Amino acid sequence: MKKTHFKYETVSERILEMIDTGVLIPGEKLPSLRDMSDKMGLSIATIMKSYIDLERLGVVEARPQSGFYATGLTAPQAPLPEKSSIRLQPTKINKSNLHRSILKAMSSPDIVPLNGAVPSEELLAGKELKKIIKQLLNTPGFELMRYEEPQGSFQLRNQIACHISDYTFKADAEKIIITTGATQSLDIVLRTLTHPGDTVLLESPTFFGYLPLLESLGLYALEIPTDVSSGIEIDDLRKAIDAYEVKACILQPDFGNPVSFRYPDKKKSEITALLESRSILLIEDVTYRDLSYDHLHLKSLASFEESGHVVQVSSFSKTIGPGGVGWIVPGKYYEKLMQTRCASAMNTSKLIQNAFAEYLSSGHYGRHLKRMSAAFSNQTTTYRNHIATYFPHGTCITRPEGGFLLWVELPPSIDTGKLYKKTLTRNIAFAPGTIFTSQEKYTNCMRINCGYPWSDKMEQAIKIIGDTASHMMDT
Repeated sequence: MKKTHFKYETVSERILEMIDTGVLIPGEKLPSLRDMSDKMGLSIATIMKSYIDLERLGVVEARPQSGFYATGLTAPQAPLPEKSSIRLQPTKINKSNLHRSILKAMSSPDIVPLNGAVPSEELLAGKELKKIIKQLLNTPGFELMRYEEPQGSFQLRNQIACHISDYTFKADAEKIIITTGATQSLDIVLRTLTHPGDTVLLESPTFFGYLPLLESLGLYALEIPTDVSSGIEIDDLRKAIDAYEVKACILQPDFGNPVSFRYPDKKKSEITALLESRSILLIEDVTYRDLSYDHLHLKSLASFEESGHVVQVSSFSKTIGPGGVGWIVPGKYYEKLMQTRCASAMNTSKLIQNAFAEYLSSGHYGRHLKRMSAAFSNQTTTYRNHIATYFPHGTCITRPEGGFLLWVELPPSIDTGKLYKKTLTRNIAFAPGTIFTSQEKYTNCMRINCGYPWSDKMEQAIKIIGDTASHMMDT
């Protein structure tokens, strides 16, 4: 049964029901926004969002100066995956070989890019950065060829502080630490504030990049099941930290990889308070936060506490480009983290940091995010509809409110590891579910990258994956 999590989905279901039962026939006009708003007791903005989503599905069409009309098409049906199921037990990680093989396929230009969490280059800000770098290289002298100070360019730190403070969290540019990316940021935090043998709590499924990092540091993973719309449940979190000694917790509260759920503010507040009361380090990865389809200003976990036990890590790799700029908002751990930062490596080049700072100060980033999020919203809907069409009956698919990733759950009999090997022979790759856990779970799941514009090539690849999966069920 389809589950409703947002008000606009209630409107969509009402319209789909009217179409299915013949109340609305092809070519007939839908109720006006105001009429539907009055009937359902919802805002006109909510009704409009529902109608726009139905238009993306091809179920309705907008006619200028007239309204929305039923097209006669029906939307492909695919329910949401159920809450994940995982064994609540600290696990020693041993998946580095699998991780390397997946990364190798991700880097191949011959592979249809459904596997990596990477946006299309045409959607990133590469052209703008290239212009800025060209201008900076024409600056007299050799100042930009030198190393930047270990903490990073103050101009860049100031721009980042201004940007992330939009989310009701006041960041201090004097304390922000620039890194080469979110992974290095997390490495510095864990290397500084944990010890081999410690247990780190993760959402499950989790970003597979966390696992080899924890493995290399001798840390154990304690995975918590998640709801595909709203993340971990507070009762599951409490159960885990009551049963085991947990040193740190890594969360992606907004559109994270691979499931793209969004934590409600109430849950963010409860989780932050609970972990603070137990003196558990909370690491917030906000790499995907800027990619809200509704352009929401989302609250940071750090905005719900004042003690400084929340450390935030992020980068611009999913929005501006993988140019080697990430950062840490260190909370109360600034001195310790800076010591590790200085010992780990010199900073990224002054040229790169100045280029990112110039781009952020230009005022273009906000408009860029709106264009990018709109593209991802359309692309994700299109990919989802085609997966629902071509994949076997019983397939469940997430319905994210931001980002560009889909978590897909196939019927239990389909092993996506074996499916991956079959489609890879045809230069088609996705990310199989088993890489997103320290345990042997999610064997019938996959993550699909929707970061590339829809094309005949993408449709053919989705169809081949679906046909191959269906054939596996029949044999």
